[in-house]
Amino acid sequence: MRILGMAIPHEHTSSHTEEKRSTYNDGYSEYHYDSSSSQNNTRSAHYEEYVYTSKYPAGVNPNWPLRSKLAAALLAFFLGGIGAHKFYMGQIGTGILFLLFCWTGIPEVIGILQGISYLVSTDANFMIRHKVRVY
Repeated sequence: MRILGMAIPHEHTSSHTEEKRSTYNDGYSEYHYDSSSSQNNTRSAHYEEYVYTSKYPAGVNPNWPLRSKLAAALLAFFLGGIGAHKFYMGQIGTGILFLLFCWTGIPEVIGILQGISYLVSTDANFMIRHKVRVY
């Protein structure tokens, strides 16, 4: 059995060669299942291969929360001074820092700059950088 690059042989007693291919799609990812066995004298090693194909770029975990780039950018533009975009993106600690220093005006400037960076970044870069999935 091959799961994410690991091969684990299963003992299988069969006198013929069998090949099987099936596909499973759960809406987020696609799994291809290949199995084949090679004939030996008395026993054959049976290998199953699972190939994982994701609709997300490499490095993106399908379990990360879904977030909208546009919503994050709008929150950064209009409520960036109190850290609303940071709370939305799941960065609670940074959101609290923005909230504590909102009286200085610095978080407003940072919020506008981050809103621009949210809008100009690619979906793949945004997902990997902020550990979220984009819908």
